Amino acid sequence: MPDRIKNLRIQGFRGATQPLDLTFDESKPVILIFGENGTGKSTIVDALECVGSGSTAFLDDWKLGKGKRKESYIPTFGKLLKDVSITLDFGGQTYSATLNGKGLQLCDTPERPQTKVLRRKSLRAFIDADPAQRYKEVAAFLDILQIEASEASLRQAHTEKKKAYEFASNANTQALENLQGLWEAEGCPGLGRDENKPYNDAEGWARSQSKAKIESLEQALTGLKTGVKRIENLAASVQNRSQASDDVKQSETELQRAEKALAVIEADATQSNAQLVTLLQDAKAYLSVSPDTLCPVCEQTEIEPNNLIQRLGQRIAGMDSLKQANDAKGRAQNNLQTKSALLQQAENNLLNAAEAAQLHFEEEVFEPESIQRQRANNSVRAVELALALYSELATRQTDLQTQLDQLQKQCNTLASIKQQVATLDEKSVEAKQAESQQKRLAQAVAIVEAKRKTYVETLLLEIAQAVDTLYQKIHPQENIGGLSLKLDDRQRGSLVYGVAFGDQQDIQPQPYYSESHLDTLGLCIFLALAKRSDADKTLVVLDDVLGSVDQQHLKKTLDMLLHEADSFAQLIITSHYRPLRDQFRFARSPTVPVQLLELKSWNFEQGIRSGKTQGYAQELRQQLEQDTFRRDVIASQAGQLFESLLEFISRTYRCKVPHTIEPRFTFGELASAPNKALKEALKIVMQENGGDSTETTKAEKALAPIYSQLDDAISVRNLVGCHFNQWAGELADQDIKDMAALALELADTLICPGCGGLPTSNQSGSYWQCSCKKKQMHPLQQPK
Repeated sequence: MPDRIKNLRIQGFRGATQPLDLTFDESKPVILIFGENGTGKSTIVDALECVGSGSTAFLDDWKLGKGKRKESYIPTFGKLLKDVSITLDFGGQTYSATLNGKGLQLCDTPERPQTKVLRRKSLRAFIDADPAQRYKEVAAFLDILQIEASEASLRQAHTEKKKAYEFASNANTQALENLQGLWEAEGCPGLGRDENKPYNDAEGWARSQSKAKIESLEQALTGLKTGVKRIENLAASVQNRSQASDDVKQSETELQRAEKALAVIEADATQSNAQLVTLLQDAKAYLSVSPDTLCPVCEQTEIEPNNLIQRLGQRIAGMDSLKQANDAKGRAQNNLQTKSALLQQAENNLLNAAEAAQLHFEEEVFEPESIQRQRANNSVRAVELALALYSELATRQTDLQTQLDQLQKQCNTLASIKQQVATLDEKSVEAKQAESQQKRLAQAVAIVEAKRKTYVETLLLEIAQAVDTLYQKIHPQENIGGLSLKLDDRQRGSLVYGVAFGDQQDIQPQPYYSESHLDTLGLCIFLALAKRSDADKTLVVLDDVLGSVDQQHLKKTLDMLLHEADSFAQLIITSHYRPLRDQFRFARSPTVPVQLLELKSWNFEQGIRSGKTQGYAQELRQQLEQDTFRRDVIASQAGQLFESLLEFISRTYRCKVPHTIEPRFTFGELASAPNKALKEALKIVMQENGGDSTETTKAEKALAPIYSQLDDAISVRNLVGCHFNQWAGELADQDIKDMAALALELADTLICPGCGGLPTSNQSGSYWQCSCKKKQMHPLQQPK
């Protein structure tokens, strides 16, 4: 037995103002929940969708305007988000759903069943959807999205390889053009060999050149660069030494002028001279920092330092001109010392640069006197040698720079040739590989696209055939259906469809089909798609979708649903349509695979309440077993059971009944409807295993004895179960029990215990049979 629902508990969710505990019969593949409007059917359906698929799709149709989030309206009045709890016992596992500020929260129990809900408003969603949306719905069921993602990745790889091929080809062409430019810049050597193929000549020349080793050229280039750098350094040192020498000469001149100015001032002075000024300044500076009170000269005379410092300041101020002249001389002496030091440094730098240049060019210039040896013995001679070396190298600097530029150009050209040849080789290989790969990828894309289209078209054909198979069960021999699903070749990701209507094919159904025909088509499409994905783990919920189906097609629709129920984990049908419920109560459809749940009227204090609905014959049995014997109720129920069963026989054999405005016939009319020949021929055969008339029968029973007792049953029903009259009291309770027992005998005779249905099918061609083919009703037609 497949996994099915055992229990559903709802608390604080929508209409569940009080905790609701629904117990399901796991042996039943179909659950029919009947209830009038406002009894809580939508709450149960929405709860199943929440806990099963984690979906709150029912919120999508709520137009609440701006303000609070829609989820905040899910809790029932007086409850908070945290009070909402839904628990589903399914297949031995417990699955739960709660609500918080982030939305619906599911437990982590694995292998959660999927809930697919079809609501009345969604019956024609697929039919009325635009082609793109219709394609998405089918793609989601068929995992086409993953297939298309793989195909898109393959297309992307092809595009990238095509770009890589184009890039490599362009780089290859650019390398050839660069080599052509280098070749032409060199005067096109070797052009006369084949003037018709300049590129090949350029390439051949480049490949020949690229074989040359650039290391020796780079080594020579390094030597030239070093030589030029040595000369430049020597030139800069010569310039710096010359400038430093000029600075020393200028400093000497400034010192001479300062000494002459000081001599003139000293000659004019009568009481002091420059030496005295200096002495006084030194004494003042000493006393300013010394704490001694004795004379620093004789070390015997006591002095007052502050008074003496003040006096020294007065005497120094009186010798200001002499002081200034003396300061100027001091500054000139200091400047000369600084410039002399700089000249010495410049000469050292000159000698260093000269030694480096002499060492570098020792094999290219005449054998000079060693600057290094003279530097230690005679610095003046060393400087003269350095200047002489510079004079000689300066004449060669231009030639060396020209050689350097030419060699640099040659190295650059050779390096460029090598680089372009390497690029040519590399990109040629890349271009060939990319071209080969992109061709193979293009073939792969074409193959995958063709396979995908074939796969999709095959699946669409399977779906269309599945839909039509279901649809023909509801509308046999009506010349409608014939659904076709096709991809739109003009637009990617679009699905178009058509149906048959009479002799017309592939037409849109909306202008030609009735509301009921469109609804049942939408139902069949929904079921066919739902069967495509984990059907054995899928709970299919049909929420009040059969309201537009007329009585003629209702039984066929229910028979189709009962047949398809085994394809899913469970089929749950909700309805407020009482004739649909009565189809099962009066066994017009098989009742064994169906659990009937009936919702009672709702109020805020009690919330959603449920009860079990039983078949009419079973209710009558229970009435007979109760201690309190309700004569009128039993007589009335037995009469209705008689009328239901007899009406079934009369309709099956098209018996003659009185013509009335409304097709409602009395007990007596239905009892006398079969003619004498039919009554004598009517019999019920019960097969052991069903399906084949050659099998050994378990029981055979004629209906004529029951028809012979109907007159008494009619009298009892009319006297006790219909109207008040004084003769009803003359009947004993046993008369009523006998009448009810006869009704139950007729029900037990006609209703199959295996499927719980009446023999309504004539597919055998010889008799009527129930859905499980165990119970047969003979004959097939009324005897003439």
